[in-house]
Amino acid sequence: MGERQASILIIEPMRFADVSEVCGIERMSYRHPWTREMFLSELRKSPYATCLVGRQDERIVGYGIVEYILEEAHCINLAVHPSYRRQKIGERIFLALVRRAIERGAERLTLEVRESNRAAQRLYAKFGLRVVGVRHRYYPPDGENAMIMWVEDLQTPAYAARLRAIEEEEVRVNGSWRHERMDP
Repeated sequence: MGERQASILIIEPMRFADVSEVCGIERMSYRHPWTREMFLSELRKSPYATCLVGRQDERIVGYGIVEYILEEAHCINLAVHPSYRRQKIGERIFLALVRRAIERGAERLTLEVRESNRAAQRLYAKFGLRVVGVRHRYYPPDGENAMIMWVEDLQTPAYAARLRAIEEEEVRVNGSWRHERMDP
């Protein structure tokens, strides 16, 4: 097990000072990356958006953004630095985003994911999202289709139990839930 895996993951709100580092991960993660101004715009949308980063050893290793429209939450971006993938960092950031959405009163969560990104689809399915449609030729520049995924029962006891099960699985596998704090 490498040193990175043993490090504590801290999930906290994204700051304006984080945007350069976040943009670096974005460029490594997507064929058509967001611009610096797009991230800055999301940070300015508070309280209509939640922007989180995951840090290990003072380095940003991943991030996620959810926007809110009435009782709906829309996950519009989630990425993990390539060197830190396959360590459940994306899962932990997504869990924090979902928990924030629930705290804000969101009843439903949606997102789009590349048709070819089976790993992300499996992650979202673990959180109860299911494919409900397709946005044809959604992703530039190649025009790949997006799968539209939804979960509609965020405020129910059954969904709370699902989230607890995800956390308990992490404890069983790794001995702890390694994101130590969530600043308001």
